[in-house]
Amino acid sequence: MKNAGIDSTARSLYINEDNYNTVDENLFKIDRFLENIFKEKNSIKESLTKREIQILRSIVAGNSNKKIAMELSRSQRTIEYHRNRLMSKLNVHSAAELVKLAIEMGFA
Repeated sequence: MKNAGIDSTARSLYINEDNYNTVDENLFKIDRFLENIFKEKNSIKESLTKREIQILRSIVAGNSNKKIAMELSRSQRTIEYHRNRLMSKLNVHSAAELVKLAIEMGFA
């Protein structure tokens, strides 16, 4: 009877070791995935011009194109151009996505 308990425990430890290896491999894959996302966001962040960053921060603050234009002494159309360029560079399709990504990238 005692041997049956030991065999059962040994089998469960063996299964747990296999599971551990699987979990360890999956954690490694997740770590690599997150690292790649972080690198990608940093490279995108570095590709933005000073003016784009300035406008992005103003958008995150909730300012309209008209208000941003007045603050920067630019036309509203120029601000719309920058906003569209930002959305294209950041691969987003709405203002909400733009703000969300900007916050994730640390612009808020």
